[in-house]
Amino acid sequence: MFKMKKAFVIVCAIIIALSFPSGSARASKSSIVIDSYTKYVLVENNAHERLPIASTTKIMTALLAIELGDLSSIVTIDSESVGIEGSSMFLLLGDEIMLGDLIAATMFVSANDGSVAIAKHVSGSVEAFIAEMNNRAEKIGCKNTNFANPHGLPNDNHYSSAYDLALIASEAIKNDTFMSICSQPNYPVVINGNLRNYRNRNQFLSLYSQAVGIKTGYTQAAGKCFVSAAIHDGMILCGVVLNSADMYIESREMLEEVFKDYTQVCLASAGDYIASIPVEGAKKNYKVVLDKDIKIPARRDSIQDITLSFMLKDKLESPVGYAEKIGFYEVSINGVPSFREELYSTHTVYGRWGQVQSVLRHMAQVLSLVI
Repeated sequence: MFKMKKAFVIVCAIIIALSFPSGSARASKSSIVIDSYTKYVLVENNAHERLPIASTTKIMTALLAIELGDLSSIVTIDSESVGIEGSSMFLLLGDEIMLGDLIAATMFVSANDGSVAIAKHVSGSVEAFIAEMNNRAEKIGCKNTNFANPHGLPNDNHYSSAYDLALIASEAIKNDTFMSICSQPNYPVVINGNLRNYRNRNQFLSLYSQAVGIKTGYTQAAGKCFVSAAIHDGMILCGVVLNSADMYIESREMLEEVFKDYTQVCLASAGDYIASIPVEGAKKNYKVVLDKDIKIPARRDSIQDITLSFMLKDKLESPVGYAEKIGFYEVSINGVPSFREELYSTHTVYGRWGQVQSVLRHMAQVLSLVI
């Protein structure tokens, strides 16, 4: 059961979704910009339509490989990974390459052969990897996405939406390894002991100073597609354009529009004390202290009420361990809930005898190993 422990109101700019202005020269079939942390939609046009997404698919391929694979493991290229149509690393049967290098090269040159090699190495088969891709998309919250391959070549059952791709991108850029790869202009890769230097085909990194990634895509069916990420004044945005007449110009226009119209507002700071929760069987309460800032994007030209509410459990049972769910906070705009995130314990609270029992258990474990 949850109980309101503390709520306070901060007056700042309202968060609203924007459609394209009348007369806009933008000509993509679908597009969106979201705040990468809150997932607030800041600009959008037809963002939920299911469309082919070409090689932007490889964002999920790379993210999964980083999460599930051993980046230092050696990938040996088999016949199934050789000669895949479209963009290629020109891998040959028997080539050996470290998984981390393979991921980087695949992202940089949009290698379809590299995508198949990654899938087989990480999951044992392409089919098993595709299942992992769809499971991950579902966990991220994608409603209009289905992966049928790891590279994005045309398939009637392979699609996503601008909104879903923005969610996937937001998840990917939280991963430091992913970001360290996709934000680089060049990447040295060793294949069969020989060094090759791959150049990132994402020209947005040099065309827009705020850009930090992430992936282009093109097929005749999908048109020009681009998933972008950019950072300015601490606000990180993810943008998507699908079937765009000029993906770089359109992406830059959208991102610049949002950075101009929005500012980041800090509603609460890391280290802020929120409340205390009684702990059954313990002499002291659990003190809820934020371990990170709570920030949201806010429009500069429309002042409205934003309410930050903390909903916490009435009580906790001892011992309180690390990363136990203790409640959540919610941001409301004009009384309408707009964003919610779970809160977890950041320290332990033992019962009256809990710490002694913990020490005794540890001693018993040590003694058993000695004996």
